Amino acid sequence: MKKLITAFAVIAVAVVAFTVSSCNQSDVIVIQNMDEINQCLSYSSFEGTTVYVFSLSKSDVQAAFQAAGVSFDLEKVKNAKVSQIKAEVTTTAATFNDISGFEVYVRKPGASMSEAIQVAYVGNIANNATEVTLNINGTDLKALLSENVLEIVLRVTNKNGSGAPICMKLKEGKLEYTVKAK
Repeated sequence: MKKLITAFAVIAVAVVAFTVSSCNQSDVIVIQNMDEINQCLSYSSFEGTTVYVFSLSKSDVQAAFQAAGVSFDLEKVKNAKVSQIKAEVTTTAATFNDISGFEVYVRKPGASMSEAIQVAYVGNIANNATEVTLNINGTDLKALLSENVLEIVLRVTNKNGSGAPICMKLKEGKLEYTVKAK
């Protein structure tokens, strides 16, 4: 009987230890720094929106996981989202005064804008601003991670009667992936 109680006690301790250790495993956050996106904007004297398209490869996503010491496994990714992005005028002595706003989308290659997912935006840009932090809407991009290439779409809306073209860059962009622990 004493051996049975001892065996039961050892099994109970093992079960409690396993339960506690599995409860302590936290999800892993992988941060991918996006490359800067540079674009010179063309203008019309009439208010309008212009679309610019850039690429993000799956190998870049996988490299971010590898750098974080995590294997890329789409089944373990809980969500993916843009967590930060800024825009800056790169033309000397220029501002965003002729821009009424812009938006950043992610989509599958060749998808229409109606199929694109908006991830960031800015409107009502302050007078004489040369840098802005975009508003992030936290949209989950996990469904797009099975693609070999993603398209980053920048939609810029200029004001009516806008002036000379300017160049700008999207910078300090971060993609954040939440990955299930083991």
